[in-house]
Amino acid sequence: MGLLDHCIRKDLDAKARRIFAVMDPVKVTIDNVDANFAEKFTALHFPKEKEKGGYEITLTKEFYVDRSDIRLEDHKDFYGFAPGKVVGLKYAYPVKVKEIKTNDKNEIVEMIVDLEKEPSTKPKTFVQWVSVKEAVTVTANLYDVLFTAYDPNGMGDDWLKGLNPNSLIIKNNAKVHKSVLGMNFN
Repeated sequence: MGLLDHCIRKDLDAKARRIFAVMDPVKVTIDNVDANFAEKFTALHFPKEKEKGGYEITLTKEFYVDRSDIRLEDHKDFYGFAPGKVVGLKYAYPVKVKEIKTNDKNEIVEMIVDLEKEPSTKPKTFVQWVSVKEAVTVTANLYDVLFTAYDPNGMGDDWLKGLNPNSLIIKNNAKVHKSVLGMNFN
């Protein structure tokens, strides 16, 4: 399965255009810019082949990042957002985390950052993001392997117990860049 997955990824790498997407969005607000802040960048459809072009993205005061890229406490093996940490926004600037807001269940609901055009610390990673003003809400289907066992035949009559409960995860509130609306997927 690993070899098949590798071959499919290699084939898609040359054929599938990239577009910024955030599966589990958390709103981020840049504290040290004015309300009308907007700066344009170019994101590449094929990062390894610049000649194939890209699309325009705009960094604004408010944008989304994925919840999985944020932690309330930092760890040496974690490169995403955590209090006081500098993280790069892909194709744009680094930002420094000022505050991570949570609800009464301690779930992350918003993050406040400062834009660092000249960062004091080099980011260890760069994450995808989508401007609130350029975001389109979509339903995203995330697929994984169908069975938890390498060979489901070895499970006998209980092969149904070997179904992977995470083989399909549906994200109803995913945010993607608005340029997806004009794409032809044929």
